[in-house]
Amino acid sequence: PRPALVDHRFDVVDSKEAEVKLPIPNPTLLPDRILASSLPVIIIRHPVFAFPSYERAASVYATTVFDMEFSVMTSYKWSRIMYDFYRSYYKKTDPQGKMKDWPIVVDGDRLVEDTRGQMKKFCDIAGLDESEIQYSWEAAGLVTDDKPLISFLATIKESTGVIKGPKPCSMVPDLELQVKKWTEEWDEKVAQRMKEAVESAMDDYTYLLARCI
Repeated sequence: PRPALVDHRFDVVDSKEAEVKLPIPNPTLLPDRILASSLPVIIIRHPVFAFPSYERAASVYATTVFDMEFSVMTSYKWSRIMYDFYRSYYKKTDPQGKMKDWPIVVDGDRLVEDTRGQMKKFCDIAGLDESEIQYSWEAAGLVTDDKPLISFLATIKESTGVIKGPKPCSMVPDLELQVKKWTEEWDEKVAQRMKEAVESAMDDYTYLLARCI
């Protein structure tokens, strides 16, 4: 007979979360016991940088900024919902305040600009040894004809460390200037749709940014 497969990473039957009853509604499709046994880390990036980057990569699927996928992927609404859920959960289940710094929210722009500083903060909260973090590596390369994989992973696979941009990521971007660049890269309609997405996401982004490490 075929042996039973047990995924110990998700198997929490013998843990205290096995029969967990969440004090607040579960906003996801995940089982309560998995949600309760997870340590959430949320990564954000300024919409002005994140959204056009996503569109460039996703264009390999022939999707556009006018498709539903773009609206779903260019929103921090879901991240904010998860942040608020876990904060409410910990307030009700952790009276000693041991989880006061969770969920951890990481600003991707700060992570690129001050990689070591951000990772030290992260490790201090997560209880990890920062000296074990690897900040450089050998380029792995990407040997494949799969265009989606190339589009999303080529830069990572060819990197030898964190890739910093020509300008500090902490600089507040000029949205109107970016709209002009998007118009040149795509067209006016795409640029305006991108602008709308950025403006729509700013409230949730700012909310999460204020809670970053």
